[in-house]
Amino acid sequence: MAFSKPNVNTLWASTGAKVEPTLAKKQQGWVSEIPPFEFENWIQNRQDQFNAHVNQYGIAVWDSSTEYQAKKSYVQGSDGIVYKAVQTHSNQNPVLDATATYWSVAFTISGFSYSKAESDNLFLKRTNNLSDLSSSASARSNLSVYSKNDVYTKNEVNALLDPVGKVIMFAGAAEPQGYLTCDGRVISRSTYSDLFNTIGTAFGAGDGSTTFNIPDLRNEFVRGASSTRNVGTKESDQFKEHRHSGTTSTAGEHAHGGVPQRRSDTDRGTGGSSLFSVDNTGSTSNAGSHNHTFNTTLVGGSETRPRNVALQFCIKY
Repeated sequence: MAFSKPNVNTLWASTGAKVEPTLAKKQQGWVSEIPPFEFENWIQNRQDQFNAHVNQYGIAVWDSSTEYQAKKSYVQGSDGIVYKAVQTHSNQNPVLDATATYWSVAFTISGFSYSKAESDNLFLKRTNNLSDLSSSASARSNLSVYSKNDVYTKNEVNALLDPVGKVIMFAGAAEPQGYLTCDGRVISRSTYSDLFNTIGTAFGAGDGSTTFNIPDLRNEFVRGASSTRNVGTKESDQFKEHRHSGTTSTAGEHAHGGVPQRRSDTDRGTGGSSLFSVDNTGSTSNAGSHNHTFNTTLVGGSETRPRNVALQFCIKY
C-alpha cells in the first residue's frame, strides 16, 4: 500500500526543554531508570531534524565524520552537486576533490551537459564516418596526411616501379606475371599496345602492320646504349695474361764445311799459328735455302667470353 507523506517539518520539542546526553550516556543508553524528559526531547528532536533535512535536500549533505562506502554512498556537496563515492573513505570533501580520487559527479545537471543540438554542433557523429568535418583539408593538414588526390594509386605506383619496357633478369623457369621472355618472338601490336608504344619496331617490325618483335637476348651479353658515345674514362677489351709454348720442326741432320789456310808470317805475327777460315771461293758445303716452322699448343675454347651464369631476360608489357 502507498503511504502518505507525513509533515516532517514540525519538530518534536522544537520549543521545549532539551538536554543533549553525554557521549558516555549515548553509548550506554537507558538502564533501570526513568529517562529525563529533556534527554528524550533531544533524541526525538534530532531524529526529526534529520528526517526534515533529508526531506528538504533529497540526499544528505556531506559531513566529515561519516564513513562513505565505495560505489554505494551518495552525498550532496556544499556546491549543490550530488557526488558518488569512488572508494571507501571519510573526511574527504567532494567539493575539494579536484582529482576525483574519492568522489565522482553522480548525475549530469544543467551546465554539466549539452543539448542534442549543442552536442551535434560540437562533436563528430560516429555514424557519419568523418563526413561531418567542417574542413577536411584543415583536418588533413593538422594530421599531416595526404588526400586521395595527393597520393599515387596502386596502378600508378606499379607503373613507376615497374614501367612498360623494363627488362629484368629472372631466375625462374617460367615468365613472371606481366613479363615476356626476351626471345625475339613476334607479338600482336594491339594485344601488347603499351609495349608497342614504348619500343615500337626497334627490335623487329613483325609483319609490318599488326605485329612486332620483342628483343632477343638469348645467349647475349647486354651493354649500355648511347646515341652519342660521350663516355668518360673507360677500359678497352683485354685478355688475361697467359703464355704459349711450342717447338720448331726439325730440318734433319746437316753440316757446314771449310778448308784451312796458312797466313804469312806477317799476318800471323810471332805466334805463327794457323787459323781455320772460309775462303771467298764458296768452298763450304751449302745446306740450301730452307724454313723452320713453329707450332704452338692450343689455348682456350671456341670463343672469347667472360666468366658468366645464364639467367632469363624478361621484358615488362
